[in-house]
Amino acid sequence: PRSGPARAPQLLLAVLVVFALGKALQACLWAGLGERVVGDAGVAAVLRTAVLAALVLGLAFAARRGEWPELGWLVYPLVALGGVKLLLQDLREGRPATLVLSLALYGAVLVLAPRLLKPEVRAG
Repeated sequence: PRSGPARAPQLLLAVLVVFALGKALQACLWAGLGERVVGDAGVAAVLRTAVLAALVLGLAFAARRGEWPELGWLVYPLVALGGVKLLLQDLREGRPATLVLSLALYGAVLVLAPRLLKPEVRAG
């Protein structure tokens, strides 16, 4: 098993895959919802928050199940990025209805991500 600096290529690959997945999810949402997203900055901010939340929860789940611990290393930096995004984008562009959705999504990430990262306890 690799350790330390030998894991850097896997970490870089994980970062690139997460970025590509995020952009692909966002592009699919924009293509599917079209004018509704472009016309309302609050809705666009909520959808970006939803994409980020899905990525974080997916990474936490994959890190728990898979062979790549580097995926777990990306969870908390992405959670922090989500908090900064909420402060700089959602609070500025959102209205009450969209802010409730953004804050609910972020709250779900704050509760579920650490639980998903915990190793499974096997009875035996």
